[in-house]
Amino acid sequence: MNIHFSQTNSRWDSVLSPIGGNRFELTLQFRIRLVRIEPTTQFYEGDTWASGNGVMHSPYHPFTHKLNTWNDLEWTNYRQEFCRVIEHNWSDKFMLIPNKAWYIPPPAGSDKVSAPVQCSLKIQLVDSASQHPHFTIRCIHPDKGFRSFMSPELRTGIITHDDLKFEWRVLPTKIGKQQHQIEYGQITVLHEFGHVLGFEHVNGSSAERWAYGITLEQRANLMGLGIHFSDKQARPWEATIRRHLIPENKYDRTVKFAGHLSSPQIIAYWDNDFDMKDPPPKAKSTKPAKGASGAHHSSSTIHGPAGVIWEHMANIPPAD
Repeated sequence: MNIHFSQTNSRWDSVLSPIGGNRFELTLQFRIRLVRIEPTTQFYEGDTWASGNGVMHSPYHPFTHKLNTWNDLEWTNYRQEFCRVIEHNWSDKFMLIPNKAWYIPPPAGSDKVSAPVQCSLKIQLVDSASQHPHFTIRCIHPDKGFRSFMSPELRTGIITHDDLKFEWRVLPTKIGKQQHQIEYGQITVLHEFGHVLGFEHVNGSSAERWAYGITLEQRANLMGLGIHFSDKQARPWEATIRRHLIPENKYDRTVKFAGHLSSPQIIAYWDNDFDMKDPPPKAKSTKPAKGASGAHHSSSTIHGPAGVIWEHMANIPPAD
């Protein structure tokens, strides 16, 4: 197998490097340009636009937004937090596991080994179009809620000053035969960066509510209304590894990689209609049952502040 250690691409660059112990790391590298939008800024982003009079027009309700000014410290902190939040949550989340041995470690003549590949992600902020950003994202400070979006085809998008925060929203969701008021926790910029990586909404490409999920499992996903990752969200790394490993023979062409979650994660949702008088039966394992609400997780689950469900965590916080 021939290894190309670095690749460039219009959507992201990538580096494949050995990290010892017969393991590799595949890093997706993004050059992102964050554009500071002020009340006097003129811009046109599809159906969203501003003429510089302090008002922005949007195709979604509310249709107009008053734009506020960013102060310099707020903007500096926002840029730093943008990188930190995305890298902290998307990087080192998955591992690519080969179906057979493919890598010949030194010294020469060694047997092939099934070297796994750790999936990481890095963001470099650039300041101008001349630095060839992979994505250009306009950052606004509106007076009321705005429906942030990304356009992967145009490699542009719009996000707000609140999109780096963990926020909760309540949506009726069917649990069994009953409608329960479920609170879903999400950091909007992580969902929007999922679009940068090529993902549609969990239930399709529409912007209608159903596209964000119908079932609890769908809505709890990052590309729904929640913050839960699944194995399928390793696909950008699965696709990228093919550009780095060039088969030399028929055997090499049979080597495949499958992405799997490899790190603990937070499943953040809360069932406001769970009846504590009817406790769930003891789980036989730590694996959560499909379709269960947050309150129905196994005995290893800890209920943290604000209804966050902490499960399978290496450092579980103390129970209240």
